[in-house]
Amino acid sequence: GRQTYRLNINASDNTVGFASGTSSFTEGEGTMTTVTVNVDKPAPAPITLDIGVAGTATLTGQMADYIISPRRLTIPANTASGTITLRSINDSRGEPPETIELTLMLVGDPPSGWDLGSQTTHRVTLQDDDSVVGFVSSSGTGSADEPGTHTVDVQISNAPSSNVVLQIGQLVGSSSGVTYDPSEVTFIANNSTVANLRQTITFTISQDSTAETEEYMTLRLRDDNGTLTSGNNEFRFGQRQYRLNINPSDNTVSINSTDSDTTLPENGTAEVIVSVNNPLPTDITLNVSAMGTNGAVQGVSGDYTVPATLTIDAGSNRGTLTITAVDDQTVESAVLGINLVLTGTLPSGWDFVDNSGDRADPQQLTHAVTITDDETPELGWVETTSMVTAPTTGNTPHTLMIRINRATTTGVRFTTGVTGGTEGLFGDFFFGSNGCDAASFAANGSLTTSCEILIFPGAAGKELVLTITEAMGLTQISDAGYTISPATHTITVNSP
Repeated sequence: GRQTYRLNINASDNTVGFASGTSSFTEGEGTMTTVTVNVDKPAPAPITLDIGVAGTATLTGQMADYIISPRRLTIPANTASGTITLRSINDSRGEPPETIELTLMLVGDPPSGWDLGSQTTHRVTLQDDDSVVGFVSSSGTGSADEPGTHTVDVQISNAPSSNVVLQIGQLVGSSSGVTYDPSEVTFIANNSTVANLRQTITFTISQDSTAETEEYMTLRLRDDNGTLTSGNNEFRFGQRQYRLNINPSDNTVSINSTDSDTTLPENGTAEVIVSVNNPLPTDITLNVSAMGTNGAVQGVSGDYTVPATLTIDAGSNRGTLTITAVDDQTVESAVLGINLVLTGTLPSGWDFVDNSGDRADPQQLTHAVTITDDETPELGWVETTSMVTAPTTGNTPHTLMIRINRATTTGVRFTTGVTGGTEGLFGDFFFGSNGCDAASFAANGSLTTSCEILIFPGAAGKELVLTITEAMGLTQISDAGYTISPATHTITVNSP
């Protein structure tokens, strides 16, 4: 006989749902609409539904657009439908069409055999009753990134009877690098196309050279020629102003210093802090180049060392570059210089900025470092002894050399005292026009100078000791920052 049997199940048609998917009504004093919820077949027991509400229309608060009742709908037993009532709240605000999104949700267990059907949502469109024109923005604000673009629409509620021409002017704002277009919009008479009733303003935000904390532009609609009420027009402004807030590219990398340079002594170290104002999303490695000035040489056998790279880890907000000044025990220029340049590829949206907060151009960091020499500047004889033969008649000029180990920036003069002999034309020695009794070093000049002493016959067999001393009343050695070493020079005068 037959070994199989098929049972076809008749689906339950006992469902509950909205009678339709959409409806609309117009704002006005006392205007209302009803939305019907149907039951395909009256149920033997009540069916209770919660009404979910969403959409662009506002339900609560001072800006409310409508009232809904009930929020929980009960369809009695043996009843085919229930009704939800929406009542508009009339206002004078010009608004675009707004939506009210309704959703059905069963409360508890429905009667056996009844369930929600396919039509569980319903959209109600609330049309504004005011003849208005304005920006399409409930808050009157928007935001955009730097650099970038942003758009906002200007909408008129219905076609005018004669052309409406509005000017778009900048009201206030700190908006370097922000432009908008167009500066005027025209709504053509008797033209109800969307392209005519809703026109677009485009902002262009360029990358500027400043890292701002706040940047914005506020636009205001104007009707300079009275076109809103010309002819048969009876329009008024709705949302008349629009503020665009600019999100600047304010992720910055900078030298953390209020000074333009860093100073350290020879044999010392200094830290140059590179700061980021927000934690980095990825590691960055900056290349460090250094150029010495005033004769500064890089390297362990030179004047300073500095790393070739600096890495700042992801999530960190700073990196430290350590500069070490080498103690070379050599008298050098009082001030050595290093010009640092840091370059590298930054994450998208990050910029190098200088100490004034401006975006660095070119994109790099620069910083000056000064090293002060720790060796003592000295002034003294090049040699401590010399020999000369006394003349039999007249005089013999004898030239001596004096040196300084660092060029003077002010100039310095000095004198020389002599012991072991008698000064004078009839004595043992005398100082001439380039005499050692009035020698000097010029500012920023040579490190050596010469002076002369005239040896007479009476000096034969004597030792003349010359001692460098301060030249009273002139730019003195100590005032110029020098010590005297060696201070004495002995001349042995041989007999002819």
